[in-house]
Amino acid sequence: TLTMTIVATLAGAISMLGNFAFFLGGSRDNNNPFGFVGVLVAMLVAPFAAMVVQMAVSRTREYEADRRGAEICGHPLWLASALAKIARGAEA
Repeated sequence: TLTMTIVATLAGAISMLGNFAFFLGGSRDNNNPFGFVGVLVAMLVAPFAAMVVQMAVSRTREYEADRRGAEICGHPLWLASALAKIARGAEA
């Protein structure tokens, strides 16, 4: 969907920021070891942050779909029962 495409693009952009920080960031002054450590941390944390954002949006959309499905069905417990049966069938 369009929303997930936008989220995936933003997640990729966040990850690229970490890479840009590593390759293009700051001066090469050897007197400041925290510059390199900071860039390294940004490079490692950025992809994780992007993944968390993408998963949060995905989970929110999933809950909204379940809520809307229960609304359409008119009997939320019937829908929950059907989904549980599907899940049990997928495990076998």
